Amino acid sequence: MPRTTELSKPQALLGQPQPPADLSIAGKSMWRLIVASRPAVAWTQADAMLIAMYVRAALDVQRLDAEITMHGEVEDGKVSPRVKLRAMREQVLLTLAHRLKLSPSARYTAKDAGRLHGHAKRAGAALSTLDDDDELLLARHDARLQ
Repeated sequence: MPRTTELSKPQALLGQPQPPADLSIAGKSMWRLIVASRPAVAWTQADAMLIAMYVRAALDVQRLDAEITMHGEVEDGKVSPRVKLRAMREQVLLTLAHRLKLSPSARYTAKDAGRLHGHAKRAGAALSTLDDDDELLLARHDARLQ
């Protein structure tokens, strides 16, 4: 079972930044999902501005996806301006996701990966030792029965 800290307790979610009033219902819902991913104390005012930008970009991408589905990717023999605009908004999303550490690649550095790999190696060695001990105990038990 994971270790419990002050940040993992329910009261850590109190005081989360509130969504801007001009966001749509879908935007406010997305906002709440994002801020609930971390304790309230982890978010700053600067983060709140970036979250608002992220949510607006995500809503733009959803809207553009629907328009592209309806009108197609090609208009008058050329790539639709909607496709180009969607690509720009997706780039904004990726940049903001990285800055807000919403994507796994932004949360873990190479140093973190090495540390986690070391933990995994030690856990594997411990499991192997336990398995060997179990086999040894079973062999002794079987020898006594004979």
